[in-house]
Amino acid sequence: MLTSQIIKQIASTSSTNAKKAYLEKYASDQILKQCFYYAYNPRFNYWIKADGLATSVGLGNVNLDTFKKLDFLIAREVTGNTARSFMTQYLNTLTKEDQELVVNIMNHDLRCGASDTLAMKVWPKLVPEYPVMLCDKFNEKTKKYLSQFENKAGFNVSLKEDGGRVLVTVDEDGNVAARSRNGSELTVYGIFDVDFSKYPGAVFDGELIIKNADSTPDRKKSNGIYTKLVRNTATKEEVEQFSIIVWDMIDLNEYLSGIGNQPYSSRWGTLQLIAETWSPRVKLVEGKNVQTLAECLEFYEQMRERKQEGAIIKVLSSVWEDKRSKNSVKLKAEESADLLCTGTEEGQGKYAGMIGNLICETSCGKLVTGVGTGLKDEDRQKDPSYYIGKVIELAYNEIISAKGRDTMSLFLPVYKQVRLDKNIANSLEELK
Repeated sequence: MLTSQIIKQIASTSSTNAKKAYLEKYASDQILKQCFYYAYNPRFNYWIKADGLATSVGLGNVNLDTFKKLDFLIAREVTGNTARSFMTQYLNTLTKEDQELVVNIMNHDLRCGASDTLAMKVWPKLVPEYPVMLCDKFNEKTKKYLSQFENKAGFNVSLKEDGGRVLVTVDEDGNVAARSRNGSELTVYGIFDVDFSKYPGAVFDGELIIKNADSTPDRKKSNGIYTKLVRNTATKEEVEQFSIIVWDMIDLNEYLSGIGNQPYSSRWGTLQLIAETWSPRVKLVEGKNVQTLAECLEFYEQMRERKQEGAIIKVLSSVWEDKRSKNSVKLKAEESADLLCTGTEEGQGKYAGMIGNLICETSCGKLVTGVGTGLKDEDRQKDPSYYIGKVIELAYNEIISAKGRDTMSLFLPVYKQVRLDKNIANSLEELK
């Protein structure tokens, strides 16, 4: 069976288990495997828009040579109009179905409701993860851990921003690239190059954010344009509205190895010096060094009074590490979860014929919840495939037992957004 036909089979069912069964059935199909690899590898950028390139229809099908063509684009062996002509010529040799498949690969979405998360259950480690340090939650366990550093190593406490994560890498030649937390390259039109290119061999961690005149975050505009950035549809004028708020700096080689050797006290000190060289569009996060958790909590309360989201506590003696770190803890009033959407339920009453609930679960499957609150009419009118297989950000009050089920659930879940920059859902253990 042709690969494009297999993918249409996968798309034809809304059942996650059925999609997985199709993938397992055709697991030996190397072309199918490569389709998922090239579509969802966060380090692959094809540099041109694929839509509308084909001008006629041929008889050919996607094969291993297809990926050699895509390699030319990734390596920038052909660029600009030459690359567009190159792909037009190739796409014109393919059937309509296979043209759509190549376009979907280049758009990083096979449009079958089976993302890289599901594919990696069939082909483990198919898609590489991108190095990123994540925060733990402030709770009794992390509070006890942090208390050992009081009046000793001490802490840095800083404003918790609410934008889109960005990792700015600068290679040894000073070339600048901006990526999301899963490694997808963000087209920012070189707007920030002058600020970062002078620091070769470094990685800067921060957030892209748009703020109101009173310095509070404009979450709606910021999240909307950031989503377009991830989809590679944002214009230069839209990107120019962003500032980058930086909170960490790591040596590129240490970053790629997954562990650093410089304490945060040193990294923060370096950032304070570097910040003086930046233009107004790049800023160091608001923060300070303190000795006690009481001082951290006082800073957090001040941020909440200013209508900010919260605060981040970092142990000053801790090094950067590619994992969720107990040395970096977030303080925020509302709990949040990133869960995998595995299905939908049809709405009733005024929502009949539309999506009523999204069925979402943790990566371990030990928590399952339905969420309808927060979905706007335009969200409910979307095809279920827009959500299924994607990571969904929810806000919630607490984790509760689900009546009549072995799995846990969420109390008062609220839909926030589709996390196009994230591939892996939280586990129940992480939420706890």
